[in-house]
Amino acid sequence: MKFLAFFLILIWSLQVRANVSAQDLAFMAQAKAFAQNAHIPSGRNPFRVGAVMVTTDGKVFKGANVKLACGLTQCAERVALYKALTQKSGGGKKSVSLRAIYVENTAGHESAPCGVCLQAMSDFATDETLVFFRDAEGNVVVKKYSDMISHPFRNPH
Repeated sequence: MKFLAFFLILIWSLQVRANVSAQDLAFMAQAKAFAQNAHIPSGRNPFRVGAVMVTTDGKVFKGANVKLACGLTQCAERVALYKALTQKSGGGKKSVSLRAIYVENTAGHESAPCGVCLQAMSDFATDETLVFFRDAEGNVVVKKYSDMISHPFRNPH
């Protein structure tokens, strides 16, 4: 019973500090759980990251980072994005529109999306797309996509 009370207080404090909903915290938990699926060969830094991407039509796509023995890597955010692009229904570039992205890792470290991932999302994110991640103290941070990358390259055609 004490554990349950502690857990509820912890969730409430995270919601108050970051102003996130219980559903947002559930997506963060899914991202952390999915990080266990990361592909990391032995001998490489075992930093496991998971991402959950939610589209404006409510579809959910999950990704985990992939590190190959040759040194090539793919961040969890781009894995989730590529799943959204290849598993969507309909066609065309704008058939995917991002509502939110949730990023977590298993080590408890800060896990904001990198610049490459933010750029990759630029054709599918709007000014209202939200990005959820943890800061160095473990607090949930919520930012608008447009605050994360101020001038993304967008193809004018």
